[in-house]
Amino acid sequence: MRRRKTIHLRDALSLLTDRQPHRLRAWKMSTGDILTLDGWQLVGQWTRHAALRFYSPESGEIRMIRARMIFEVDGMRIYW
Repeated sequence: MRRRKTIHLRDALSLLTDRQPHRLRAWKMSTGDILTLDGWQLVGQWTRHAALRFYSPESGEIRMIRARMIFEVDGMRIYW
């Protein structure tokens, strides 16, 4: 079976809710820099602004990212 190369945003969000570590790539809102988050877990979400909270088990850092800023999950490109 071939691995998918693209995934819809809705499917990517449901994939992230399994509480397992994932590899994410997202744009930083303030500067447009690309963030690469390896091994981060989704710990919560705020639906009003579509904001997701991710936790790094290695450093203990929690980072909030808007769903629209994520463009890749586990090597799969996200489309809307």
